[in-house]
Amino acid sequence: MFAQTCCTKIKYDKLFVKYENRDREKYSKVYYVVQYKLPLLKKVKIIRAINDSIAIVKFENELTSTEYWNIDFSLANDNWKYSPKVESEIDVEKSKKQKFIIVGDSLENFLQNSKMSIISFNKINNAIIIECTKKFLQNNIATLPQITFIDKYVEPKTEISIIGYKRSMHGINVLDYNIPTANGKHIVVSVKEKAIDKQDLDVFKRVSASPIEATSTDYHANVIASIIGGAGNSFYDGRGVANACTFFPSSFSNLFADNISAFNQANVSIQNHSYGTIPQQFYGAEAKSYDEQLWQNKNVLHIFSAGNKGLQAATEGAYTGITGFANITGNFKMAKNVLTVAAVNELSEVANESSAGPTYDGRLAPQVAA
Repeated sequence: MFAQTCCTKIKYDKLFVKYENRDREKYSKVYYVVQYKLPLLKKVKIIRAINDSIAIVKFENELTSTEYWNIDFSLANDNWKYSPKVESEIDVEKSKKQKFIIVGDSLENFLQNSKMSIISFNKINNAIIIECTKKFLQNNIATLPQITFIDKYVEPKTEISIIGYKRSMHGINVLDYNIPTANGKHIVVSVKEKAIDKQDLDVFKRVSASPIEATSTDYHANVIASIIGGAGNSFYDGRGVANACTFFPSSFSNLFADNISAFNQANVSIQNHSYGTIPQQFYGAEAKSYDEQLWQNKNVLHIFSAGNKGLQAATEGAYTGITGFANITGNFKMAKNVLTVAAVNELSEVANESSAGPTYDGRLAPQVAA
């Protein structure tokens, strides 16, 4: 369809060279790496934006010479499909089995391979979690045209333990006194992590049945639910901000956005995420799933803890090695339509261990502290 490179008006970016296919027989002739100055045409479908001027694309149909004057393009290799972590470690321990998140189209035909173990299949987000060796990943998965993203799976963990909170901070007591009806009644809040203990006095008879609930309970989930909307029955400072709301549990074993139909059936309008993985400085498949859901469902808001890795430095991305910055825990917190929250201490100062931004592309995060 095209010559390998159409023109040489732009000095090649090192990322263009990095993802350029120099072995035409080795890779599929589906994806192209492009470098451009102006917005791309509708005929060019962006699969993954590498930066402001480099992208991996598919051409919907042939371009005319007047349409591609402002872009350089070449067949792409498969390395662009890897997250930064996988890409940096692809040649390390190649024979050891590990868990990976695979994203792409028509994955049903891909699930029968005996050389990998299927952990889970998320049909809504076109993603599967598999266990295989890096050698198999590199030779048998990354080469498939329908695969567009590969990431290392990291188990989610609840963030730092919470001893309690002061209702005098942030004017919570004043709010109760001045506007007693601002108590969250008729609001359904989803708490995504382990299951909430439904017998807890502070949430008793306010936890809805949920098809996406975790199979085991955890004390942390009840602490979070109590801060959000505890009744204060066990102790007065256990009274939550929205103490008349109801809860809809969700399991954080699924790091992607939950099925919106489950939210709609339960009237969920807000979901809390007080967990993380590791500091990640890239826009991954999970982040994309949250942005897509929120863009299509403006009545829902996702709130994430920034994380508790504030003393660490990023190991990938533009801010690598800068201690105390760019250490937000999980690429899902890189989403553009979510709210991330930092932690403050008793002096209303941001706690040292609270993770900080910026996001991978320089956006401000977290947006609020509490």
